[in-house]
Amino acid sequence: MTNQTETAMKEYINSAKNILIVCQNNANDSLATGISLAKYIEKVDSKVPELVFKGDMSFVDPYLLSLHTVKESIEPRTLKIALNYKDTNIQTLNWHKDENNGNIVFEILPVEKEFDMNRITHSFSGGEYDLIITIGVKSLADLDDLYIRNKAIFESAKIVNIDTSNSNTSFGHLNIIDTKVDSLSGLIFSKFAEWNYIPDKDIVKSLLVGIAKS
Repeated sequence: MTNQTETAMKEYINSAKNILIVCQNNANDSLATGISLAKYIEKVDSKVPELVFKGDMSFVDPYLLSLHTVKESIEPRTLKIALNYKDTNIQTLNWHKDENNGNIVFEILPVEKEFDMNRITHSFSGGEYDLIITIGVKSLADLDDLYIRNKAIFESAKIVNIDTSNSNTSFGHLNIIDTKVDSLSGLIFSKFAEWNYIPDKDIVKSLLVGIAKS
């Protein structure tokens, strides 16, 4: 089972383009676990997950926040439009809403007659994840508005469910649940040992913070 869990975890991480870690439960315990997993993912696959904590940030140990960026909500999907104005005479960009047609109109001036439209590009960011790792979440419903507002994101992603509660509903595609362990930090610490992953001193310290304050 241990090898199967490690194999599945690495396959999910390897195939994912964008990874989200969602932490709940005890602030320091869940965040220490989430941050440690984020660092593990960076180490094994050079990917930097986004981390969201659904709780009161005022209870979080400042040391944990120094290790990884922690957000309080899932960022919505964003459309970015870029204009390369190098070596042009462009000086001004204005925009307005065309209420009649429901358009947002951008006015760029001045532009030469043979303006190269390839100078305008677009990209999307945020709100799109292949893999979601939940920490200390008994069921997706427990995430309340975080889940309700982002239901499509959760439904389209693979989910790894990490918890120690005997009331966990095993909602993940991969469920790493051990009710015999007292803390989430202790659970992931033991998994690191099983996976032959040696965390650095910052992660060891963060896990100790999580265990002590669980």
